[in-house]
Amino acid sequence: MTSAEPTSRSPYPNAAVPTGGLKKKAKTDEVIVKLNGKKLRAGTVPWRLVEGSEGKIEVFLIEGINTPGFWTFPAGSLDPGEEVSLCASRETYEECGAIGPLGRFLGVFEDKNRTYLFSMRVTRVEDEAEEFWHDPHSSYEGSGVRRRRWFTSDTARSVLKKDGPAMLDAFLAVSVHQLLERRRMSPRSHLQVLILGGGDDLFSSIHGHCAGRGEILPASLAIRSSTQAEAQKFAIVAAALWEADALICVGADVSYIVAMAASNSCPTLLLADTPETMAMLLQGDSRVTTHFLRGSLMEVESRIHTFLDKILSTTT
Repeated sequence: MTSAEPTSRSPYPNAAVPTGGLKKKAKTDEVIVKLNGKKLRAGTVPWRLVEGSEGKIEVFLIEGINTPGFWTFPAGSLDPGEEVSLCASRETYEECGAIGPLGRFLGVFEDKNRTYLFSMRVTRVEDEAEEFWHDPHSSYEGSGVRRRRWFTSDTARSVLKKDGPAMLDAFLAVSVHQLLERRRMSPRSHLQVLILGGGDDLFSSIHGHCAGRGEILPASLAIRSSTQAEAQKFAIVAAALWEADALICVGADVSYIVAMAASNSCPTLLLADTPETMAMLLQGDSRVTTHFLRGSLMEVESRIHTFLDKILSTTT
């Protein structure tokens, strides 16, 4: 399949290509991951370098099953217990058959949902000669057949729907070399901070102190009050770690989250009671900054201040 000469022959002759007006399949709350009422989704900007060109890029788009004539980047809902980058790869394959390594995390795009977006350099497209693709897991009733096509960035902008142009801009703002690197976004001057664990009083104090230095990510409060299952909470926290510029964890019961953050290169401050309460090897991990809760609240706030200042120094 090329961007200039798409085929119009469907490999699913008995399945009508939808013309809009379809109903969504019903889902129970147990299989949906939500944060403050918004469904969490993940997707990619699939791209390739055009052979023989000097760095020209094409992106792979899918036509909306319920919005014929309007195109978008592949994305879909997080499953409970699913890590967000794995969801992005899974949904991309299910919706358009594209396969490839994920690269740069491009940000969170929010409307009625929260979508976590990654770049993906496409190495293979299943049945690439065919313009039509069958998505067996489509959220809409019907055949699940949709069109897919390569577009130049200029052409893509003219057909993208909703927040598609903003996603394209975020993608084009990153150099090709950086797109290939699987990494989080660089810290912003207005930090986004994730706070997890601790009793109500200590959490409230940390929240108030950090709010003056940046934005507190909504997962911080939502996890504390959530009645969702553990698998849903995991998906929320794992997604938030991609957008967080800093993680502050309190107590030994959040050691697993600290390890996740360290593996994702998220700057982490662990406020622990004593060395004895820390998980094996965690105290020896140079990626994690540790402070023991032996002094006053003022001392804790001073340590947080120093931790955030160090992160901010990397943005200048």
